[in-house]
Amino acid sequence: DLVTEALRITNNLEPGYNAKASWRPAGTMLVWDTTLDISVPVKHLKVKARRWFTTYEGITNQSGYYSCNGTFNGPANYSLQFERYDFEIRDAWLSTANINGPKRNFNWNLNMKGGKQQFWATIFRATSHYYYDDIHGLRRPPQNSFWNTQLKLRAMYESNSNNGTHCASCRFLGLGSAIKIYNPQNFSMDIYGTTIHEIAHASHWKMDSFTYGCQNDDNCAIQC
Repeated sequence: DLVTEALRITNNLEPGYNAKASWRPAGTMLVWDTTLDISVPVKHLKVKARRWFTTYEGITNQSGYYSCNGTFNGPANYSLQFERYDFEIRDAWLSTANINGPKRNFNWNLNMKGGKQQFWATIFRATSHYYYDDIHGLRRPPQNSFWNTQLKLRAMYESNSNNGTHCASCRFLGLGSAIKIYNPQNFSMDIYGTTIHEIAHASHWKMDSFTYGCQNDDNCAIQC
């Protein structure tokens, strides 16, 4: 309120500001599925809306729809990161994959089609499935805790002879990316399946870290 009043006094309030009309940030997040040839919802994605020092957020549901947990009287800056408490999709060594959305006072709907956004969202769909959806009694991947950091997945936007790799030792202190996913040119089904496969390695490592993965590879990495 103090910031808004200061802007009003100095004639710097945005044209869209209306003290009597509040609005709630909301919208739908979709990604293009190259296997199904349709846009599909991105579940479990956290979307944020920020105005000055106030930030509200919402989580997408089964339909990809989100509604933030607060209202604004003026335009807000939308954004999202492909990250949840237990895992993070990375674009670079220490950089979280993210999208800076528009500044507006109405819904932000996004259909991620082509490029890195589609690659990130497809990897996120598979990862959030393994962590939060029904996996028919399978063991969950490593969770974030005091002794164990987030599971980091690096989206390698490049071609490679391997579709993905898992390196258990790379998870030390949360600096490295335990999982790397390659070949964004692959069909969505293949990227999704590769991500599930590599996360399964992480789950197996969690079950028995002492005997997992280091017998035949000097780097303790599994390549698939």
